[in-house]
Amino acid sequence: MSKPLIALYSALYTCVSCIPKADDRPKDSGLNPYLDSDGDGYTDLDEVDAGTDPNDASSVIYIGGWPYNANKDQIEDPGWDSEPSIGATLPHFIGIDQFGEQVDLYDFAGQGVPIALDLSTVWCSPCNAVAEWLDGQTELPLQDDEPYIWWDDDYSVVRDMVDNQEVIWITVLYEDNDGENATVTEAEEWYAAYPHELIPVIADEEKLFHSWIKPTGIPNVNILDEDMKLLTHSTRGLEDAFILLVEMNGR
Repeated sequence: MSKPLIALYSALYTCVSCIPKADDRPKDSGLNPYLDSDGDGYTDLDEVDAGTDPNDASSVIYIGGWPYNANKDQIEDPGWDSEPSIGATLPHFIGIDQFGEQVDLYDFAGQGVPIALDLSTVWCSPCNAVAEWLDGQTELPLQDDEPYIWWDDDYSVVRDMVDNQEVIWITVLYEDNDGENATVTEAEEWYAAYPHELIPVIADEEKLFHSWIKPTGIPNVNILDEDMKLLTHSTRGLEDAFILLVEMNGR
């Protein structure tokens, strides 16, 4: 990737943050916006907003502990007929995760960190290798015990960023091992094989992301800012996304 493109991506990341955060919500509810009475990782304010019980630790917004964005309705959904490009907003998507729950991707907006959107399939060997690496089972993605030809040692920092919650990694599966549309079963089995507790695995049962991004090589990873706008627009591989993350980590 050229230096001008990296500079453009970085500028977009640092300049666009227009979604109000949870703390910007009106405080007329009488609830302390920082209080988590039941210690389940969600504030009382968010739980009331989402309809879960703030005094019951077993009543959570997401079993996986995924973030919640009470202001997600303020994101303007461009629809799946829109064209992806740098600066374009991700269409609104709700899918089934590895715990069998419906997950709204707009809940990952407004968390103060970029998002890595990983489009993968069960039949894809490098997709599995990257997932295995992210889970810490290997030191780097391997093909026949050798690094993939696209691997760069600088990319190692990406796993640290995921583990340190400096980037949110979301895996979206769109096909099973036979090339059929992915279902919750594939999400469950992927998580069983690569059980990273911070990575949601979501089944795109209608292949909406495949139709929007139109990947020509997978895994296909793109970076979003916290407002759900594309900082990279790649249809093949992960190099553009990883180069940008490495650059962000070095700032």
